[in-house]
Amino acid sequence: MSQMSYSNWSSGEPSDASNYDSNLRRWSNTTSEKCLHISRGFSYEWNDALCEIPSCSICEIDLET
Repeated sequence: MSQMSYSNWSSGEPSDASNYDSNLRRWSNTTSEKCLHISRGFSYEWNDALCEIPSCSICEIDLET
C-alpha cells in the first residue's frame, strides 16, 4: 500500500476553524475539524469539517486478492 499524494484543498484549508453546523449554529467550542467534505460551495475542492455533522462517506478498500 502506498501513501496518497494527491490533494485538492480549497484556499485556506485545512483551517480547523469552523465550529458551526450547516445552519451556522455554534456546534462546539472544543471540537476540531477532523473530517473532509467536498461541496459545490467550495467549488468541489476539499474543506475540513466537523465529523459530528452527518454526511455521506467515501471509504477506501483493497480490491486485490
